[in-house]
Amino acid sequence: MDSQKTCLEICTASVTDVLTAESAGADRVELNTALGLGGLTPTYGMIELALQQTNLPIIAMARPRESGFCYSNSEFETLLRDVAWLAEAGVTGIAFGVLTERGKIDQTRCRAVIREMAPTQEIVFHRAFDLVPNTQDALEALVDCGVHRVMTSGGQATAWQGRQVITSLVRQSKDRIQILAAGGIRKDHVTQLIAETGVEQIHAGLGQSREDASYAGGGNVDFYSPKPEKPEHFRQSSSDLIRQMVQTLNSHT
Repeated sequence: MDSQKTCLEICTASVTDVLTAESAGADRVELNTALGLGGLTPTYGMIELALQQTNLPIIAMARPRESGFCYSNSEFETLLRDVAWLAEAGVTGIAFGVLTERGKIDQTRCRAVIREMAPTQEIVFHRAFDLVPNTQDALEALVDCGVHRVMTSGGQATAWQGRQVITSLVRQSKDRIQILAAGGIRKDHVTQLIAETGVEQIHAGLGQSREDASYAGGGNVDFYSPKPEKPEHFRQSSSDLIRQMVQTLNSHT
């Protein structure tokens, strides 16, 4: 990676989001479904169409369900099969995370996931990392497994709040593994975050609420449990917010 330029990865949940991110100047995308659940494995159609329509590197989320990351045998088998078809489809890489019942890195299962990927594809451990009891030990475990990149907020709600831990992880990584800062990153503090932590990669979900026109007829049908504040809204990437972040990062470098 060019050390003079910060890589901006955009969290996306549709092919439209991917194309928006590309047109606005993003460097890479993470493609998910169900961002309201923290991001789940995208569908076959999403992956196929995104690969056809964009030149951006695509990191596909590989996550079989919402909530935590300690999976049953059937859930883990689902994860393995999803990873296998994502690899075959030709994604740039996957983002996944598997933890033990005590919240530590499940190295056995991580290695099983990595074996499904081609040597040229990128292996990213996502923010399951922020649940581990000891980030130093966890980072060494991931290095040992062969993970290429770790996405983290430093164990806090936002990367800004966790910047001291992120700084420590960047120092510990010693170019053996990449640190991808994530969690509530916005243009008003991104350059200071980079300066304080030394990270060279930023993950951001820069979207705005959009209204689905099919709700125009009203009615009392409820598709959500629990019900969100505005059920007629769905999240979509914002080219303006992404461009602003790109401009902020470019002015910084």
